[in-house]
Amino acid sequence: MRFFNRSFWERLYSRIPDFIKNDPARKLLALALALLIFAYYHNNKVQHIVKVENVPVKVTVPEGYYILNKPAAVTVTLKCSTLAAKAVPERNVRIQVPVKVQDGQEKYEIRLKDHVAVDAFFGISVADVFPQTVTVAVDKRVSRNVKVEIDLKQMRNLPETYTVLKAAAQPEEVLVSGPSSLLKGLEKINTKEIPLDSTVTRSFIYSAPLALPENTFLTVMPEQVMVSVTVDRSHIRRTFRGIPVKLLMPSSVNTTTGVEIISSATVDITVSGIKSVMESITEKDIVPYADVSRISRDGLHNNIPVKCWSQKEGVSIQSVSPDNINVRIGPHVSR
Repeated sequence: MRFFNRSFWERLYSRIPDFIKNDPARKLLALALALLIFAYYHNNKVQHIVKVENVPVKVTVPEGYYILNKPAAVTVTLKCSTLAAKAVPERNVRIQVPVKVQDGQEKYEIRLKDHVAVDAFFGISVADVFPQTVTVAVDKRVSRNVKVEIDLKQMRNLPETYTVLKAAAQPEEVLVSGPSSLLKGLEKINTKEIPLDSTVTRSFIYSAPLALPENTFLTVMPEQVMVSVTVDRSHIRRTFRGIPVKLLMPSSVNTTTGVEIISSATVDITVSGIKSVMESITEKDIVPYADVSRISRDGLHNNIPVKCWSQKEGVSIQSVSPDNINVRIGPHVSR
């Protein structure tokens, strides 16, 4: 066919102007750039509004400081070209704010629009941020020793006649670190509850974790303490007042001479024992006495010891007050 005749193409090529035939590669590159510029202009001629919600605000402070309040997520409004509006992923919009901490300043107000960044897209500008500003509270990190308080709330679960006589933590203090405003009023740090139930009747040692308040930035070293718990039968004390002192003396005293207490003739007695015994004891079960049976001569005798015994088992005499009396012995003493 004539259409495929070589002479046809030669005649067609001869009719192309020389300015086109010379340096065609450069001319094609120029055409491509022109098309690209046209596409860019056309793409950016129309601006679209895109709202990206729940953008997190990440605030950073120098080492040794804390941010006490985490800013809430915000809404970022963007102006985008047609192409960018179709391809803005939410994860590419971020707000990161570095705070320059100044001594003596605790709160910082930050204008968020200055810190919005959108990764990997051109043709995008930030129109607005809502809310426009956030306020962050910054505090310095400090450390100090705090006393350990042992939590014995479960002591009520022990058998009826048992109690915790003593509980000691080792170490007695721990090093707590955190914001200075929180440590300022921290007087003690509790252990978690020591496990006590109806099967516990002996003393034991327990590795107790420390109970730090949640979400307070506090850290503690060490995180656990060794607690020595002394468990024994529960003893309580009672004091009986004004109990008359009895005199122990041989029968011969009653017939040949007389004995008279010239100091206080009554004493106060403090006793202790398990709860059930202490609840049933009365002053009739307690007998204070002074032994004058070995005194062989008449006259004034001072500081005769007063002792005490109980007619009930399980009662321990803790104190006698006063613990001595003065007596006069002689034939003219009234009996």
